[in-house]
Amino acid sequence: QPIASPPPPKAGAPQAEGTAAECAKMRLEHLVVVGVAWGTLSAAKQMRWTRLGCDMLLQSPFEADVAATGAVSEVFLQRYRSNHRTALAGREAARRIPRPTNRSAIVVAVAASA
Repeated sequence: QPIASPPPPKAGAPQAEGTAAECAKMRLEHLVVVGVAWGTLSAAKQMRWTRLGCDMLLQSPFEADVAATGAVSEVFLQRYRSNHRTALAGREAARRIPRPTNRSAIVVAVAASA
């Protein structure tokens, strides 16, 4: 009695680490922006990208937020601020740029000079 072959993998499911590596290679070589732009991928490679489920494999938390909210600028700014605050907190005080503590006075001074 012949042995049954395993069922084919589900569409979009990661099949192996090789799949992620292939997707990453296409992303780098063709400047693909996940969920936004194909870069220089040919039509055939775009179909391959879709079959492999590369969007899901390579989507960063930032890209996931953008896809979910559609708010590129606000999501970007929130991540940007968060990343920079984290980096600043880890920096020794001597390497930080001193900032005025009274920011409302700066706003008033700028408004008065305009």
